[in-house]
Amino acid sequence: MTKPIRLGIIGAAGRGGHFARLCSSVGSLALTTVCDIRADQLERCRLEAGASEAYADYHELLRRSDCEAVLIATPMPLHAAQSIAALASDRHVLCEVTAAVSLDECRRLRQAVRSSSATYMMAENYGYSIERVLVTEMVRQGHFGET
Repeated sequence: MTKPIRLGIIGAAGRGGHFARLCSSVGSLALTTVCDIRADQLERCRLEAGASEAYADYHELLRRSDCEAVLIATPMPLHAAQSIAALASDRHVLCEVTAAVSLDECRRLRQAVRSSSATYMMAENYGYSIERVLVTEMVRQGHFGET
């Protein structure tokens, strides 16, 4: 069995909290780190996620954490800069949509992906909603007849 990927969630006190709850059901992930600018909510987020680390600044997370991947669930205008910084630190990135808010950000993000040894994925939320995942799994298990 392979070791789980050590994951950090940036934006853990907001939208990222939903992902934190889902991470426990994915055996190949170990949620080790949470990050949010709302420092007053960090300890609650850390405890709820079962994480060992908490940061109020994602730059500090990238400098100090041993997480191998980050899930970016912050406000949309922050996505490109945070993804680029994470890729520059060779961390894998799963970023909510929208990935960037300008053509310049798109170009810089593309260059960061090409320069990094890490993997980047733009996560269209609908594809990972609990309803969609459950129905997809039911189809895979043959609950609706033959495909």
